[in-house]
Amino acid sequence: MTHVQASTSRRFSLEDRRWILSHIGFFLLVSLAMLGFTDTPDTPDTPDNTGSAQSMVFQNGKSFLVSRATDSRQLADECESAVENGVFFLKSGVTDDTIKALKRSELCVEVNFRTTKKISIGALDRVVSVDRILIPLSGEYAKSGSGENLVTIFWGNRKYDLAPLRAPSVFYDRLRRLSQNAML
Repeated sequence: MTHVQASTSRRFSLEDRRWILSHIGFFLLVSLAMLGFTDTPDTPDTPDNTGSAQSMVFQNGKSFLVSRATDSRQLADECESAVENGVFFLKSGVTDDTIKALKRSELCVEVNFRTTKKISIGALDRVVSVDRILIPLSGEYAKSGSGENLVTIFWGNRKYDLAPLRAPSVFYDRLRRLSQNAML
């Protein structure tokens, strides 16, 4: 009876080792690239320092940075939706003093986008470039209009536009709730 001993070690040629290493390297490169492209959701208690927008709430001269990423994102999304659903432009000249007065004496939500966004206003068949949105939630510009209640939207790119938008008041109720939650 002859014993055949199985060898557990196998010697790879230099060519085999190069092929194996190149495929391992390729696999690692693809894996690292995929990690960079995956979108991981922010937890509600982390500041939104790297998000697409910075949200602020102003109330009677005090400003509150919305620090929870989910709250900031919800406010930004709701403000963007309000612009998309605008029904007409006001023909009033908005000055920097108007914006400062609103922030100083009213409840307002302001969103500053890190990059300019193109937003389509469906009812007006117009696309606007926006990097900031301010919506008053109290005072003369909040939830008022003839017949139907409308909310006023101050918007702009680098500075606020002279013609604010008006949108359905459904955004008023949602933004008021979100702003109150954000200040807690």
